[in-house]
Amino acid sequence: GAALLALLDGGMPILAEYLPRLDVPPEARISPLGEGLLAQCWGEVLKRLGMSKVALVAHHALAAHDDGPETADDEWLEVRCQQPPVIIARAPAFEVTDADGLRFALARALYSTRPEALFAIGLRRATLSKLVSAMLQAFHPRHSRRKHHQRPEDDVARLGQELLRKLPMRTSRQLGQLFKDHEDEPFDSRQWRAWIRRAGNRVGLAVAGDLAAAIRVVSRSPVTATGEVLVQAAQADDDLRDLIAFSASASYAAVRQQLGHEIRARG
Repeated sequence: GAALLALLDGGMPILAEYLPRLDVPPEARISPLGEGLLAQCWGEVLKRLGMSKVALVAHHALAAHDDGPETADDEWLEVRCQQPPVIIARAPAFEVTDADGLRFALARALYSTRPEALFAIGLRRATLSKLVSAMLQAFHPRHSRRKHHQRPEDDVARLGQELLRKLPMRTSRQLGQLFKDHEDEPFDSRQWRAWIRRAGNRVGLAVAGDLAAAIRVVSRSPVTATGEVLVQAAQADDDLRDLIAFSASASYAAVRQQLGHEIRARG
């Protein structure tokens, strides 16, 4: 995670030559001052989390954009890894009438554009895998010793060489030191992505303040599961279980208070 954050901080101009980029025409942007529930909720979330350079754009106003991260057909939003980051509002986001659900989804997506989350959420898994492999080949002590086995025509090897040649010296040294300090530690991309995903859910809940809406969005269901149905769903879904546990934590109460909401105990 720290290595990818350093790479994003110092290497985005280089990565822009390799990563898919979405061209956003002005008419595709959704104004936080615009009309409609989506625009209204977008404005509210930006006020809560601070104004951002991130653009929320309408999918129907874009050219072909099927090279983004894997998303289900019924997902409302899609985050794209580029500078500045982009959030695509898909068809369901314009049709939904669940304001609290929209606030949750928008806050979660806005968190996902942060540097620590952007690679995990905004890239296809195969693209992220190539990026991590190239970084390891370039800077990890164990992998860099195998460079003589790499084929120069290999995309991963070529990107690794570009990173070695073009990254700022400060970033290169930072990456080299990080990998040297953690040379024997494994990196599980699935576990890392899950951690980022759950952090986004927590941010979404903290902003929206509605657990039922958060459950609906995470479960991708129009109705809120309750009782035994919810228990079974949480047992089968680690993300949902983490969300529910967070809602009952002191950390959640503290964050809501920081956002200006009074937390009252049920009598």
